[in-house]
Amino acid sequence: MRSLFALLTIAALLTLLACQTAQTPTPTQVPQATPTPTATATPVPPTPTPTSVTTPPTPTPTTAPAPLATPTPTATSVPGVQVKVTKDAVLGAMLTDAAGKSLYLFTRDEREKTNCSGGCALAWPPLTTVGNPVAGEGVTANRLGTITRPDGSKQVTYNGWPLYYYASDAQAGQTTGQNVGKVWFVVSPFGGPIQTAAAVNIGSVAPYGQMLVDGSGRALYLFTRDEREKSNCAGGCALAWPPLLTTENAVAGEGVNAGRLGAITRPDGSKQVTYNGWPVYYYFRDKGPADLQGQDEGNVWFVVSPFGGPIQTRVPVTLNTSPMGQILTDVSGRALYLYTRDERNKSNCTGNCALAWPPLLTTEAPDPTVGIASDRLGVITRPDGGMQVTYNGWPLYYYFRDTGPGNIQGQDVGKVWYVVSQFGGPVQTSAMLNIATANTYGKMLVDVSGRALYLFTRDERNKSNCTGNCALTWPPLLTVSAPAVTTQGGVATLLGTITRDDGSKQVTYNGWPVYYFARDVGPGDIQGQYGQWFVITPNGAFVQTNAAVSVKAHATLGDVLVDHSGRTLYLFTNDGSGTSACSDGCARAWPPVLTVGDPSAGAGANQGLLGTIQRSDGTKQVTYKGHPLYYFASDDKPGDAKGHKVGGVWFALNAAGDAVP
Repeated sequence: MRSLFALLTIAALLTLLACQTAQTPTPTQVPQATPTPTATATPVPPTPTPTSVTTPPTPTPTTAPAPLATPTPTATSVPGVQVKVTKDAVLGAMLTDAAGKSLYLFTRDEREKTNCSGGCALAWPPLTTVGNPVAGEGVTANRLGTITRPDGSKQVTYNGWPLYYYASDAQAGQTTGQNVGKVWFVVSPFGGPIQTAAAVNIGSVAPYGQMLVDGSGRALYLFTRDEREKSNCAGGCALAWPPLLTTENAVAGEGVNAGRLGAITRPDGSKQVTYNGWPVYYYFRDKGPADLQGQDEGNVWFVVSPFGGPIQTRVPVTLNTSPMGQILTDVSGRALYLYTRDERNKSNCTGNCALAWPPLLTTEAPDPTVGIASDRLGVITRPDGGMQVTYNGWPLYYYFRDTGPGNIQGQDVGKVWYVVSQFGGPVQTSAMLNIATANTYGKMLVDVSGRALYLFTRDERNKSNCTGNCALTWPPLLTVSAPAVTTQGGVATLLGTITRDDGSKQVTYNGWPVYYFARDVGPGDIQGQYGQWFVITPNGAFVQTNAAVSVKAHATLGDVLVDHSGRTLYLFTNDGSGTSACSDGCARAWPPVLTVGDPSAGAGANQGLLGTIQRSDGTKQVTYKGHPLYYFASDDKPGDAKGHKVGGVWFALNAAGDAVP
């Protein structure tokens, strides 16, 4: 009887154990990469009910063997879950599991951190695994990873994004979770979202100010090695910098110019959003909105301004050789421009202008490189609060149509946009000279935008003696091809060029090298009129504010009259008393000594002999003892007296105001 009791006890325990181990796992709504056989695959025999033997008392649980402690895997907790790339007819190449079930990311997650739990995780079941996830076709293995969820399960990540299913996707190939709430998207092979109609908005993050972000507030970047409407970031680069992909036209948020949004087709057929011609990207290390870890990477990756250009932290400004000579560029070699309608340290390019000519923006002091004068670099604050880099007082810009480094399509646009020389002035293709009338100085030479042009009396004929810091204060008027005059005035035959020591070509007028003054605020401003620097008349003379006349010993002629810089002065015996008989071509060869105020006598000269006459063009010419005074255009430098006795009618003067024999 005891043996029979023992046998019955063992049979009961075996039956109990069989029921526990054969229990069917609770099904979930998460699809399987490899389907787990259900409990119906192995029928469970029914527990026999004893009929002829009285059932003994049931042992207490403490005396029964414990069931196995190994947890039953859920439908998604399969060791070595596989992630692969599948091609969708609408969304293109995207991540799925091994069975082709769509995988999604949540733009409100953070890098390597899920923000979807509770009810969210019921609707969006995480892709979990026990072992390391396996890279299927098209997936980059080293971008697969896992994170530990709050419940202790391991969720698969790709490029830092936690991956999910959508509970309503009933079978492989469905993508009903796409664009849900505008925060759930299928995942590209680059490890970023594929959006249906990508939103581009304006965000603000200190210290960068206003910048482009996606619909969830994540920073967007541009790559300065890209070309216009062409991405040069593929392979490993595109895994680090996932392109902003869309299947339909991108949507402009408030403050974003819809006309500047576009798209390019990448080599894999996906559609990448562009802004102002720049392909736009994420950075895979950014943890979430307002994180800008990609900023300044390699000095080629930058957040994007609303104008469609880069915002740099500490802008390096460099010199590069181009067909226009040495010009200012950014560190990637992209040309920088100035706008001759700007004022000194003030931009007059806003709105649509700034979309075509994105300002060079920085958040810290710009960084000079070799050949750039650090004391000439500066910044101005634009109306929107952005900090724009200046050089020699000129605000600097890009041109949105430039296709890439080395491209200079912005040159000469409207005859007001030019690349910038190392001296901090414009380099023009064919410099145009014009004539303007100033209240004080009368008719004078200006550039095509109306900016005053100057000459330096310490120069020599067709030779500049202004280099180094002098040329930064007085940027030479540079041209690539032959200069020209406008139909409004100027004498074409007086135009010429010289080659400076750095190889650049400077415009000359009547033999005088021509310059700007860096501190002139804008067109019409004439702050450079002082010392040895003067505005220039249409005949190639210069207008002094208060002409000074002195006496200086000459090596062969003895004491002669000279100007403030030591240049020899002449009289013309064909002149009448108090009148000039030299005009037009004569005045170009023999420029009159012009003044605005009363002339003054320097060492050796007699103030009582000084006077002025009014010329036919309204200018005021200095006289000495009644003789109108002139220069000789062919005198190369101070001390020359090549004009003495020319034609027997031109003579240097002595201190008494008589012709030197």
